[in-house]
Amino acid sequence: MENDNYSELKKKIKELKAQNEQLQNDFETLKKNEHEIREIGETLTSISNRFINAFDIDKAIHVSLAEMGQVSGADRAYLFLFSEDGKMMDNTYEWCAEGVQPEIHNLKNIPVTSFPWWMEKLRKGDHIHIDNVSNMPDEAKAEKESLQSMDIKSLLVLPLYTGNQLKGFTGFDDINKTGEWKEEHTQILQAFSQIIINTFERKRSKENFKTLYEHIPDVVYFIDKEGKIKEINQAVELLTGFKKEDLIGTHFQKLSFFSEESLEKLKELLKRRISGDNLPPHLQPPFTITYKTKNGELRYGEINEALIPGTKQGMGVIRDITDRKKAKEALKKESEARRILLDNIPTQIWYLTDERTYGAVNKAHADFHGVSVEELSFKKLHEIYPEDTAEICIKGNQKVFSTGKSIKTEEWVPNASGKKRLLSIMKSPKFDKKGVVEYVVCSAEDITEHKRTEKALEESEAKYRSLVENSSDAIYLLYNRKFEFINSKFEQMLGYTLKELNKPDFDFIQRVAPKDRAMVEDAFDRLYQGNNLENISEITVISKDRKELDVEVSMSFIPYKEGEAIQGIIRDITNRKQAENELKKAKEKAEESDRLKSAFLANMSHEIRTPMNGIVGFSQLLQDEDYPKDEQQKFLDIIHSRSRHLLHIINDLVDVSKIEAKQLTLEYEHFYLNDMMQEIHSVFANELENRGKDHIRLNVYRGLNYEKSYIKSDVNRLRQIMDNLLNNAIKFTQEGTIKFGYELRSEDTLIFYVKDSGVGIPNDQQQNIFERFRQGDNSTSKTHEGTGLGLTISKNLVELLGGEIWMKSKEGEGSSFYFTLPYEVKLSDEKEIGKEPAQGIHDKEDKTILLIEDDPSSREYMKEHLEPKGLKLIFCKTGEEGYQAYINNPGIDLILMDIKLPDIDGLKLTQKIRASSANKEVPVIAQTAYAMSGDAKKSIEAGCNDYISKPVNKEKLQEKIRKLI
Repeated sequence: MENDNYSELKKKIKELKAQNEQLQNDFETLKKNEHEIREIGETLTSISNRFINAFDIDKAIHVSLAEMGQVSGADRAYLFLFSEDGKMMDNTYEWCAEGVQPEIHNLKNIPVTSFPWWMEKLRKGDHIHIDNVSNMPDEAKAEKESLQSMDIKSLLVLPLYTGNQLKGFTGFDDINKTGEWKEEHTQILQAFSQIIINTFERKRSKENFKTLYEHIPDVVYFIDKEGKIKEINQAVELLTGFKKEDLIGTHFQKLSFFSEESLEKLKELLKRRISGDNLPPHLQPPFTITYKTKNGELRYGEINEALIPGTKQGMGVIRDITDRKKAKEALKKESEARRILLDNIPTQIWYLTDERTYGAVNKAHADFHGVSVEELSFKKLHEIYPEDTAEICIKGNQKVFSTGKSIKTEEWVPNASGKKRLLSIMKSPKFDKKGVVEYVVCSAEDITEHKRTEKALEESEAKYRSLVENSSDAIYLLYNRKFEFINSKFEQMLGYTLKELNKPDFDFIQRVAPKDRAMVEDAFDRLYQGNNLENISEITVISKDRKELDVEVSMSFIPYKEGEAIQGIIRDITNRKQAENELKKAKEKAEESDRLKSAFLANMSHEIRTPMNGIVGFSQLLQDEDYPKDEQQKFLDIIHSRSRHLLHIINDLVDVSKIEAKQLTLEYEHFYLNDMMQEIHSVFANELENRGKDHIRLNVYRGLNYEKSYIKSDVNRLRQIMDNLLNNAIKFTQEGTIKFGYELRSEDTLIFYVKDSGVGIPNDQQQNIFERFRQGDNSTSKTHEGTGLGLTISKNLVELLGGEIWMKSKEGEGSSFYFTLPYEVKLSDEKEIGKEPAQGIHDKEDKTILLIEDDPSSREYMKEHLEPKGLKLIFCKTGEEGYQAYINNPGIDLILMDIKLPDIDGLKLTQKIRASSANKEVPVIAQTAYAMSGDAKKSIEAGCNDYISKPVNKEKLQEKIRKLI
């Protein structure tokens, strides 16, 4: 019995001893796990603090990878990042344990499509946990081969997400062994992934801030604790005229543009900021300072300045308020609050034991809630958050606990002061050995300011894009020598789409006119060397449809993406340049016209005074002495010749005036061209004889037979053209031959010509020979008389008749003038009869003529001409006298009516006669010295029967009288 009891006791002692050993082992395991958890926590805290204060992000990542690899016992730790388009990936950072071969240089520019199984898991947000690479599934064949080629036995990989975008992945490799990765390893890798994501986001926010502050109109500056300027934006150049490069590194007390009073304020402000003293009222932001620009102008500014949290460095904003000061606007409200955009927010880390209960938390998360780590750890969410906030957090937590998948949420959470902040929270499951979610690890970053800044930037970008798209100028953005953006005006102006501009074979320099290419290439070279172009350049560009455009171009660098881009503005000034050129040509033409008019007036003085000298001189001789009859006749012939020459000058002036006033009318009729050409030959053969040039041969050529020369045109104007051309030919020909005539050029066109063997026309004068007032010699010493209007009149008459005129000439060999006229075959159906011989008015001796004329010499001329013919004349000086004579003498047979009378217009008087009851059908012949403004047509419309211009040709007057009475 005792043996049985002893055996039982011995058995129990053995069991107790075994239990004690188990408890001891459990205690050691628990102690080891506690040590590992504490070591992991300390590592994560160290990594988090490192990135919070990191200036060198690359160095921080390398050091952190080493720490993680060592604490996890991995052989290799690494970080892969994807390209912007997500198509390629690079092993960007890597740590290797001693003796492990690095792979970072072999894993560059790898297409993500090379590892489909791997990428599918990452895109789903799953982590990749491979205990033994040799046991990977068949669908991961490519991944398996790649991993085995690097001797990787096992690995743990987690995705990197920014928002909903997969940016890369982090991982651990084992080279020397296979085995299961612990949950702690997953946790530390998750935490590191979140830290990396937050660091990249902070880096991007910093870059966005730099871009923002470089483009605001206020001066933004940063100073170190000693008062030296560390950074200042471009606005300082606009406000002061001093370049930012010259100011960086300068102590603020040495800034010459601040006034002494302002420098004292800034000095006191810096001292109080560093010591932490309260600011007196005169230094409370914003406070006013004064400064002078580089050109000496006094201006006013407002300064807002503060210390950057956690540093002794200051940040300030200077806003120019000069206009507000000068306008004496009563600004009573405080300056707009300045947001401090640099914010050093540490990452918050904690874990949950269930969806409603905290586990351990780090200091950053506790600080957010304004409590200690001990006060927050292992608390229920409802003890910390308001009911609605707690329920939102719990819902996300439940999802991770139930699905075992990581999620990323954005949650509005109240901070210690009760204000809600937006947290970006990554929630990742931690599994136990059975694959059950044991707890959820969370990491969070306050993105409230980032979201607000992002929204402001989006609004700013929308406004900027609206301005750019609605600009009347072409705007483009060039980055890495590729067009990033063009507005609609660019495409409209130059015809190229953004896709066409970025084709490999497209060279924009070739779309610049050759004369400007060197200048444009030099401008780009200077830009890429970092020099902004201050001046606007005018160049010529070639559009897609090969049209040349004159444009103004300005280019400058702006911060963009990871570097700088060229922003350019192109303004189309083609119309302006054309207008300037046209204005220049018009000015030159006006100056030339003024010069020609001056020369013309001088010439007219000569041309008029010369015949007048003969007329007045020989008239005085006839008055002073009683010369023999043959001498008297000689003098009278000279007076008559000079008078006709003077009349020719006046007729030229009248014709030019009619042409310019567009009041020259044509009178078309049918006539035989061959008759006219023969008549012209006879007249000018006689003219050659009169001028003592009968040794010059004058030949006429007719290109049609007599019947076909029956044409319709203005015979008088055609004769005038031929007269002008032949007069010039005779004038400038001393020897040789003058040929004129016409021929059939085509079935509906005649070409006329006048050719001479004279002096010819110099080359530099030929292009202007048909302009008015132009002559081959415009000098005062010229040897040939003339007004310089003959060719101008001829050119206009040819064009009015439906043709064109041109010339060919060689100096010293002669000139040839050609012109065309329309031709239509029309054979006369009447026999050509000779002209009716002129008849006199001797058979009108019993007729009475009323002459209404205010000019005494004209009345005397009519008396001496008509009374010897037996006609009875009644003379009246005014319109009223004439009308009374008409009423009182009903037997008047004809009225000679001067259009210009001292008391009434002659045409109105004619209308009055036609409206009377007494002898209103009496014939009326209008006479005028104006010969302008369509006098003939106006006379007929007013009721006149015919019209004659002064000086009156006696044969024409007799013919008109004979026809009417």
